[in-house]
Formats: sequence, structure tokens, C-alpha cells
Amino acid sequence: MNLIPFAFLLLWPCSFLHLCNDLVAASASTDTITEGQSLNLSQTITSSNQVFELGLFDTVGTIYLGIWYKVEPKTVVWVANRDQPAADSSTKVTLRQGNLVILGNGFTYAVSKTSTTRKTIAVLLDSGNLVLRDGNATSDILWQSFDYPTDTMVPGMKLGTDKVTGKVWSLTAWENWQDPSRGILSLKLNPQRRDELVLTRGSKKYWSSGSWNGQIFPSLPEMKQNNMYNCSFVSTENMSYFTYSMHNTSIQSRLVINGTTEALQLLQREYEYVWSPLWSIPRDRCDDFTICGPFSSCMSYNRPYCKCFEGFTPLDSTSWGQGDTSRGCVRRTPLNCGQNGSLIIDGDRFLAMPNVVPPTNPVTISTTSSALCKALCLVNCSCYAYGYGDFGGCTWWNNDISNLTQLAGDDPNARRLYLRLAASEIRENQVTCPSKIGKKKVTQDMPLFDVDMMSIAAHLTEHPANGKQKNSNWFPQFTLASTTSATDNFSQQNKLGEGGFGPVYK
Repeated sequence: MNLIPFAFLLLWPCSFLHLCNDLVAASASTDTITEGQSLNLSQTITSSNQVFELGLFDTVGTIYLGIWYKVEPKTVVWVANRDQPAADSSTKVTLRQGNLVILGNGFTYAVSKTSTTRKTIAVLLDSGNLVLRDGNATSDILWQSFDYPTDTMVPGMKLGTDKVTGKVWSLTAWENWQDPSRGILSLKLNPQRRDELVLTRGSKKYWSSGSWNGQIFPSLPEMKQNNMYNCSFVSTENMSYFTYSMHNTSIQSRLVINGTTEALQLLQREYEYVWSPLWSIPRDRCDDFTICGPFSSCMSYNRPYCKCFEGFTPLDSTSWGQGDTSRGCVRRTPLNCGQNGSLIIDGDRFLAMPNVVPPTNPVTISTTSSALCKALCLVNCSCYAYGYGDFGGCTWWNNDISNLTQLAGDDPNARRLYLRLAASEIRENQVTCPSKIGKKKVTQDMPLFDVDMMSIAAHLTEHPANGKQKNSNWFPQFTLASTTSATDNFSQQNKLGEGGFGPVYK
């Protein structure tokens, strides 16, 4: 009779019981990892309605913990340890001391970092969110994967900023299709404005959504055209973020940054069919903000793509001639406004630029007419262009003007912009918007009083451009009594002449 070694008799029941415990734990709840339970490379958990799956996956000899759609082809939407992969086939993921941990041969990576000392459970939801909960109070979320997005946004996730903690929700592309580590392409909320999304390539802005207008981001008109999506932008004292959901939850959707093609795509899939792109950024070369520099327009229908504005010349003519137009253009003739510390507004004019998609993020000014919008821009030396009507009122663009696209004449998205130039740069046969304000130079030696110019100053006091300033710094404030005294009761002897906005007195 063959005898079983005594040592084996001791070890076999223990191994069998350990295996049984793992099997029981895995089968008890397929969407949950409990304290002490572990998953190896061949084991996964699945959300309750079989939408998402979580487990370890191997790519080119490195091991990651990820979440992917349950149906084929395998589409990964989240990676826990994208910058710290494991390399051991014995790697497992487990709950230890209240936190989710990846363990390998000499390798430990804490996926969650909570301070709880109680037993926890990790649950994969049908939204694709992996949540860590108190085992006794399952409604309390201690940690969630949605707070740590990788390259993909699914419905219910956020892109934005927690203003209290400084937490940023952003997307960063994979290095390539086999390597989940961070690439150079990112999508995030603009940290300067916090009301627009920006796509960056390294430190350079690659694309902008434009400021949220209450319904959509202007550079993504498809958001309004497609009624399947419920898009919203939330801005409170504590946080600002963009999120979206699906009206029909049977349709799967994901917003993903593709590091290989350097594109941002919104894709959807219905009833397990292939993924179909609804839109992709960039749509054409002009969606790439790094192509044409300041004071130049981009024309996707033309070669070369970039052209300096009228009255401007390339900053670096050598690079421009070699095809590098990223440094943009500079004025041939300086503006008169602001010369020698004075306000000279007679020597500047506006050139009409029809059929353009204007730059993003203008300054909105409260005015009642196009003429007043123009006049207010003219007396502000930092206002380099304005628009009215097409933009929902009066809008300005201050300082460098970038990211302007020139469209074909029959494009329904075309708008008209008025560019500020020195008068000498505008030819008589050009379509212009000339200033009607006569020559006025404000100095300490010769105070001028123009009735309509003072009304502009009053307007600026009531409607400051920054929304905060109560007193205009652009004009001195005068009472009627002081004005009457200074002009000797508006004497004809003190009248210098007539401007386009009224009489001028010394």
C-alpha cells in the first residue's frame, strides 16, 4: 500500500481550505472584493449587470490593474497603476487593512490610501466606478476610481477642479496603444479661467473648447445637436467641473484621448456593436492652436495654412518661410493709442474681418449698440479687436489675438471681427470701420471735455469690464459745476472744435 507522506497530509487540507475560501469569496458576490480576498491574473470581478469588468491584465510583460468593458473587444477605461506596473506573474490585488493593494514579488502598490481602520469592501458599479466602502455602512464611499481618471471619461465622471483640496480631474493619454503610462496629451479644465476645457500637448495649449455658454462649449456644437447627451457644467464656491450622462443608458459612451493619433474622440456603442465616433478633435489643421501664432489666421482650405493679419508681418521671416509659423506675426506700424503715455484715438481705425471663427474667450462688455461697443474699444488701448451682434452682444479681444480661423465665404459659422490697426495701415478701398471720434490727445496741460466721451466714461463706471471695478481709471471724473467753470459756461471762445461725438472744449 502506498503511503501518503505525513507532511502532505498536513498541508493538503490547509491548501484545500484556502482554495475553497477564495472560490467561495469570489462566487459570493461577483462585483465585490472583500477584506482578505485576492484576485490573480486569471480572476476578475464584474459589475452587477455585466457592463464592466475589473482585474489584472498583462501588456508587453508588465502587469496593471484595470477596468474594461465586459464585451469584446477589450476596451480599457481605467488603469490603477499606470506609472508603476508590476512584472511578476504571481501579482495579485487584495484588500488589506482597509485599502486596495497590488502585491507582487517584492512589489507593493497602494491603489487607495484611506485612514480607515475598519473592514472595507471594493465594489465595481455598472457606471464603471470602483468604490471602496465601509463594510458595515455600505452607503459611505471612502474612495472611488472616478476621482483618478486616466485617458477615458465615461458618463458620470468629472473633468474639473476641487477648489478646496486642489484635486484636479483630468485625462492624460496613454504613451502608446500598448503602454498605459502617461503620454504628453492631456485634457483638463483651464486653470486660469475654469470655464473651458483645454487640450494640451506637454505645456502648450493644443485646443480649447471655449467658455461654457450655459448649454455647450462653443467649439463643440455637436453637444447641442445630439439630444442623447445631458451635458452640464457646475461651478460653485468649492468646485468647477464638466460632466455628462446619457438619456438612454443602453447606449455606451466614452470620451477618450488617443495618444497615438493625438486626437480627442467621443465614441458610442449600442447593443454591443462596434464603437462609432460622433466627433473627433482636431477636425482639421486649424483646430491645432500650435500651427499659427499670434496675429495670424488659419485657413484649412489653403496652402500654406497660416497668413498674417493685414498690417502685420511674420515675427521670424526665416522660420515662417521654412514652414514654421508658430511664432506668429507682429505689427508693421504701432498703434497710436498709448503712445508717450497719452490717449490718442484719432490715429487708430478698425478693419472689418469677415468670415472668421473668432478666438476663444473674449471679454464681454454690456452695451446697447455697435457704435458704443466700438467707441469703448477705441478708448481702451488694450482692446485689439471687437465684435458685436454675431457674438451675442459686445465682445472684445485684448492683447495678442490667437487661434483665429478664416472660413470660406459661404460657411454658416462665419462671423465678422473688427481688428484695430494704425490708420496708415488701412487703404481707402478696404472695407473699414473708421473711427468717428475726432483727434483727442489727453495731457495734463490741456484738459478736454467731450460730452459723449464723458458718457462713455460714465458707462465704464457703471459697467466695468472686469465686473469688479467701481470707478473708471480711464477718464477723470468731473461734476457739471467743475465742467461749467472750466469751460467758462461752455464759452465759444473755449471751444476747440467738433468731434464725431460732440463739441470739444479746452
